[in-house]
Amino acid sequence: MNCGEVVPAPVAGSGDRPSPPPTGRPPAGYAAACATVLLVAVVLRVAGAFNDLWLDEIWSLDLVRTSVTSPLDVFTAVRHDNNHWLNSLVLYALGPGRPLSVYRLPAVGFGIATVVAGWAVGRRGGRAEGFVTLLLLGLSYLLVHYSSEARGYAPAVFFAVAGYGLMRRQLTAPSRAGGVLFPVCAALGVVSHLTFVPVYAGLLLWSVVGRPRGGWWADPAGRMIRLHALPLATLAGVYFADLRYQDVGGGPVCPLPAVLRQTAGWALGAPPAGGLDAVAGAVAVAAAGAGVWLARNRPDREWVFFAAVLTLPLLPPLLRLRPDFYPRYFLTSVPFVLILLARVLARAWRRGAAARAAVAVVLAAFCAGNLALAAEFFRAGRGQYRAAVAYIAARSGGGEVVVTGDHDFRNRTVFAFYAARDFPGMRWRYVPYGEWAASAPRWAVLHAFEGVSPVPEFTAPNGRRYAFRAMFPYAGASGWNWYIYEMEAG
Repeated sequence: MNCGEVVPAPVAGSGDRPSPPPTGRPPAGYAAACATVLLVAVVLRVAGAFNDLWLDEIWSLDLVRTSVTSPLDVFTAVRHDNNHWLNSLVLYALGPGRPLSVYRLPAVGFGIATVVAGWAVGRRGGRAEGFVTLLLLGLSYLLVHYSSEARGYAPAVFFAVAGYGLMRRQLTAPSRAGGVLFPVCAALGVVSHLTFVPVYAGLLLWSVVGRPRGGWWADPAGRMIRLHALPLATLAGVYFADLRYQDVGGGPVCPLPAVLRQTAGWALGAPPAGGLDAVAGAVAVAAAGAGVWLARNRPDREWVFFAAVLTLPLLPPLLRLRPDFYPRYFLTSVPFVLILLARVLARAWRRGAAARAAVAVVLAAFCAGNLALAAEFFRAGRGQYRAAVAYIAARSGGGEVVVTGDHDFRNRTVFAFYAARDFPGMRWRYVPYGEWAASAPRWAVLHAFEGVSPVPEFTAPNGRRYAFRAMFPYAGASGWNWYIYEMEAG
């Protein structure tokens, strides 16, 4: 990949001027450094695809397997918010029985494309901004995680970044090609995941208040129709065909400040230990505020987009549209926080040796923190469910495996998936929690989202004692720990 400089001519009146165009070739090693960072980003995303599917991925496969007989059914027959339309179309096209990592390859591709698209956006501000943007988007653990998960988040993030780049180009150097690509990009973002909608709202607002620099795209009415007819029609179509009928899944409820701290920590490479996630949150807010301030005088009024994309995702939790919110619901805003942070760091890089040293320290800490989070993620994955099922199967002596748990839907869905896939000859039965008192299941599977220490034993609703046998942990933003207990003899 050519990491050479592409810098537009400075815009009169801009408060965020690009660095002067370079003379000659990029500095020695610049292209190699860009290529190395991109290679690391690719490796991280591919590595993240080789672990067990977790509940929501399995759930998506089950919805497609049981309800979809044609592509149209994705929009008309699956009435659940776990149905991410574009992802469901991909899962339907791939079909059942594939190696688990195959279902994640589209997400990996979109994740890599996001890094490239972010670099293409950043390099317009100079070599330093391009490289830092590449580094931040490439190594951010939160982006790595969801770039290796078979759901709709990775394509939504890609179309968000690509849509931003296309809109920025249309408001500075309009072209017919960009006028075709943007609406297609925005429509695909809508069908990827609803977290794209706040980004699109920001892009729509930006296209209204921005000032195109002449050309055939300068006609306001024509610009709005050409840019937004397709994505708005797509949004209306999915609403009337599916969205208004959807059931909403549930999950653990966490306070919004804790969710935002966790989002910032995973995005910037700061684990919650010692309150580092709170520090990351402060850094994210400061970077976003500084970046919006730097863009305030740009003639295309870019600050409007950033202000919208950073605040609109907060409206659903603040308006209590649903009780449960997670870091992934703010994922499409994360690349723009990183883009603004890259812009601020690149500006500081140009201010002398002391500032460069400070930037180097910040980037080193970012890399170390995110690689540490990624290493833990690769070690434990989104859960070790196959190993847990294998553990129970190996100790059940070939007879019927009778299992119960503390959450019927979560535990039974995951257990059933891996039992059928990896142990097709195993006879097993799941006892619902409400029937535990009247039965004697040998195995109990308990789950937890936090790394709590298991109790050595407990008395079950049937009055029998269950002893702890094994723990199968997870790491990161998806999944849970499984604790295996066995009923004691007697």
